[in-house]
Amino acid sequence: MPHIAAISIYVDDMDKAIAFYRDTLGFGVRARPVPFITELEHDGTALILCQAEQPSPMEYPVSGGTVIGIAETDIAARARELAASGVDLIHTSPQDFPGGQYIALRDPAGNVVELLEFAV
Repeated sequence: MPHIAAISIYVDDMDKAIAFYRDTLGFGVRARPVPFITELEHDGTALILCQAEQPSPMEYPVSGGTVIGIAETDIAARARELAASGVDLIHTSPQDFPGGQYIALRDPAGNVVELLEFAV
């Protein structure tokens, strides 16, 4: 059976990306072995920020692409907090999906991140 070793998120401005994933989403920085790679700290598969030359925003949810899903416990409160801090929210209020609710947002490079609150 295949085993995912890493998930890479390509960003055009490493410093802005580190600040976003650290300060806005709460990830720690595990390692920065070279200036163009940063490993984020969390449980599970390695999550890596990789330097790209330019942003590549996808047309969410119309076009194909990879979206990182992060579990949250109070998605409505988190949406208000992120909106107040100026984060580029795709959904300003929770959206329903079969497992609960979510909001989608863009990181500074235009990558889409979904914050998921699972129904109990």
